[in-house]
Amino acid sequence: MIHDHGEQYGAPFSKFLKPPIVSTLHNPITEEKNILFKKYSNINYVAISKNQKRSGPGLNIVKTIYHGIPVEKYEFNSKPKDYLLWLSSVIPEKGPATAIEIAKMAGEKLIISGPIFSYAADYFEYRIKPLIDGEQIQFVGESDFEKKIELFKNAKAFLFPIRRQEPFGLVVIEAMACGTPVIAFKDGSMPELIEQGKTGFLVDSAEEAVKALKKIKRISRDYCREYVKKNFPLRRMVNRYERLYKNILKNHDGKYAREV
Repeated sequence: MIHDHGEQYGAPFSKFLKPPIVSTLHNPITEEKNILFKKYSNINYVAISKNQKRSGPGLNIVKTIYHGIPVEKYEFNSKPKDYLLWLSSVIPEKGPATAIEIAKMAGEKLIISGPIFSYAADYFEYRIKPLIDGEQIQFVGESDFEKKIELFKNAKAFLFPIRRQEPFGLVVIEAMACGTPVIAFKDGSMPELIEQGKTGFLVDSAEEAVKALKKIKRISRDYCREYVKKNFPLRRMVNRYERLYKNILKNHDGKYAREV
């Protein structure tokens, strides 16, 4: 069996391979991708959220499996510092400019962290960088795992004002695992990840996000962590993939199903 994570890059090779193929779709399924993926109906596609699955009508999506994380590696903190956090790839769709707008409207300190890819270098240089003053709005670059945990656990809230149909948003459950509530635009999979009023707030605009910030202390940081432990544990994800592999191999014709 082959488990592919290359999406449109790996799919064309499936026609030359005999073993059954599982392909996890990690990015939004655009209309163009949907047309492409339909050409390779021999692939067993896995969606990472119900919202993502709905965006791929007609695809051979055999399972929806949420991401899981090793919660024990995410340090919990019940007493955060006085700053907001935005952490992701610095691209327009992830909403860093909107996060800055929210912080300025609310009069809150914001720390921004994430990689700057070459294709989005101009966006950072001309749209984001002019808004960074080093005091209220700070940019700390890309963070490794240890630094990321420090930022997550010490933030009083995590902002995720996405501008696309986000298929999952791993940073959302990472933040909550550290006890940090999330304020996100209710696009894509966000309603599947955030329990409204319990682990954060789903909003429609920057103005609503500012209002939500005023209620952020009502959120139990302990509950945020327990919510992730219950709903997004790493072991659950692994178990679901293992069951999927066994079912596919059981129904697959040929020597590969017998040998694996």
